[in-house]
Amino acid sequence: VANDEVFEFKISRFKSPFKLKAITAEEEEECRRDATSRVKVKKNRYNNELDTIKYQNLLTIKTVIYPDLNNAELQNSYGVMGAENLLTKMLLSGELLALHSKVNEVNGFNSDDEDLVEEAKN
Repeated sequence: VANDEVFEFKISRFKSPFKLKAITAEEEEECRRDATSRVKVKKNRYNNELDTIKYQNLLTIKTVIYPDLNNAELQNSYGVMGAENLLTKMLLSGELLALHSKVNEVNGFNSDDEDLVEEAKN
């Protein structure tokens, strides 16, 4: 997938389709870091714990280029602050899950091994 390729994802309740663009591995790592916290398990022992819901939302926010989920006016129109709050406010749960699935596909997470081998050969 070329990094500048734009994909459309239509949600029937909205006039315009969402537009998505694959992110870099560096941007994905930033999402992973932002969704990971240290959790104390024993007196002086900590584990890193990934909040998978937050991670998927951050990945979606980075991938969606339209609508601009960071736009303050759009956030205000839904009565929320922040892109993650906007995402969960504007979409029904099934719509959000479908969008997450498309985001994963656009970023190559749903590719099976044969596709990856074929892509590597090219």
